[in-house]
Amino acid sequence: MLKLPAVSVSRCESCAARAPTVFVSLNQATGTDVGASTAQLNSYLCKPCLNRQFRRVTVRNLTLGWLSPFSAFLMPIYLVQNTWTYARARSALRVVLDHPGPIRPL
Repeated sequence: MLKLPAVSVSRCESCAARAPTVFVSLNQATGTDVGASTAQLNSYLCKPCLNRQFRRVTVRNLTLGWLSPFSAFLMPIYLVQNTWTYARARSALRVVLDHPGPIRPL
């Protein structure tokens, strides 16, 4: 069985709201004409911020990730990893939000 990430009530690191949050790690590859760079977002995010950050990183990967050979190699890997991370985090938040009960604070 798939183990979902832990959900806790804490401050969202994006919007500072106190809500159920889940830790996610999203990757981004950006190509330029002189090279490539990568970035990683490691944060506890609430559901709306998780959706927003996933969209932001995905759009940047799709628009800027193919501009250099190195980032073009990393971009599809990051897209799969980010989608997997997003799906697991959404599932974990859905379980908590659909079945209210005690959630341990961070």
